[in-house]
Amino acid sequence: MIAKFWKFIGASEGAASVVIALSLPAGVATLGVSLDYTALTGARSRAITLAEGAALAAAREMTLGGMTQERVQTLVQNYVTANLADHAALLKGVKGELITEGHRIKADVALAVNYPVGLLASFTQVDEVTGSATAKVGQQQKLCALSLSEVQLKNGLVATVSSKVIPAQGKAGLDLQRGARLTANGCLVHSNLDTSNAIRIGSGAVFKGDVLCAVGNVQNLGGTVSGDMISNCPKLPDPLAQRPYPNLNAPCLEAGNKRYESGSYTLKPGTYCGDVTITGTAQVKLMPGNYIFKRRLQVDKNAELRGAETGLFFSGKNSYFRFNDNASIDLSAPSSGEMAGILIWEGMDIGAPDEKVVSGDYHQVNSDRARRLTGTIYLPAGHLLIDSKRPVADASEFTVLVASRVTIGDGPNLVLNTNYAGTSVPVPKGLGPLGAKDVRLISPGG
Repeated sequence: MIAKFWKFIGASEGAASVVIALSLPAGVATLGVSLDYTALTGARSRAITLAEGAALAAAREMTLGGMTQERVQTLVQNYVTANLADHAALLKGVKGELITEGHRIKADVALAVNYPVGLLASFTQVDEVTGSATAKVGQQQKLCALSLSEVQLKNGLVATVSSKVIPAQGKAGLDLQRGARLTANGCLVHSNLDTSNAIRIGSGAVFKGDVLCAVGNVQNLGGTVSGDMISNCPKLPDPLAQRPYPNLNAPCLEAGNKRYESGSYTLKPGTYCGDVTITGTAQVKLMPGNYIFKRRLQVDKNAELRGAETGLFFSGKNSYFRFNDNASIDLSAPSSGEMAGILIWEGMDIGAPDEKVVSGDYHQVNSDRARRLTGTIYLPAGHLLIDSKRPVADASEFTVLVASRVTIGDGPNLVLNTNYAGTSVPVPKGLGPLGAKDVRLISPGG
């Protein structure tokens, strides 16, 4: 038998067959390890890609609203789950982390390795891989204007201002009418209205800023937009909804109507229960503190109204403000106290949101000398009409608008500055920096 074996080996055919037979197990093992290694590297690559996409997706949400740890985890989890599709069983773990220092978001993804052979697993004892990525937001984004209304009005409003009819107000959340200008550099301008004209840019209107964002659509009817227009944005909650009111039950400091036509006057903080009219050439200074108006505040003609550390609160269905004609307005919000950071505040005791929009008791800035309005203008149920002929709020360190609806008529340039460091007036929590327009990976696959 042994002689026959060596004779077989001596033959060329026999020698080749033995070589093949002896090398076959090694070849199979090599192929198996190769297939397993491909599965291992593929799983790791997939984990890294998912982590990168999830980190970027969550970071981009910072351009639209404040971020919490819980929100980051939800966004990262949803992104990974959606993009794994039919391979969801491979997912072993997902973690999203908000790193507020430097405005970063980190995503970690762990995936099981589906080895086709299993040889490599027995050698390495590796049955899952992880991928990590960190996205950083660059340029800070600020919320400069927010239209809160979610109601589609059936009919546009018609307002009469100085015998001129301004049609179609109130339909859009933010309406830049023909020839209007809105300058909001470094700002996010947002509308919660879910309609085709949530933000309306009329013919000849100009928007110059960073981002126009709407739950519905941004409608451009022939205006010029220098910035991003984004539709289908998520709804932003009212950032000031839980803020407690100042004392509205104090007795009237002035019970009847007050009218100032000429001369200089100094008004004290308190509750004004009748109309307050400042007209002619009257010059009125407001002492620091909170002013509660139960009815109209009207400033017109060549009158002047100025005050620092002052907050104006409008309470009741018949309360609103009008800054008209050539009136000079120079106001800045309190730096502390109940109205810290809020220059003008309208209470929700006027009725349902948009009720003032329909009734016509809108707030108005028509004056060509309303140059300083430093602080936040908060009108959660009302309509603000700005239709002066010259820049409005351009001398302010910062101005933030939060209103049910905002209409900018033909002519003005509403300027929303963001020089927060230039004043002691604070930015109320929920406003100011929200995120970034520039989002990038800083540690892909880290």
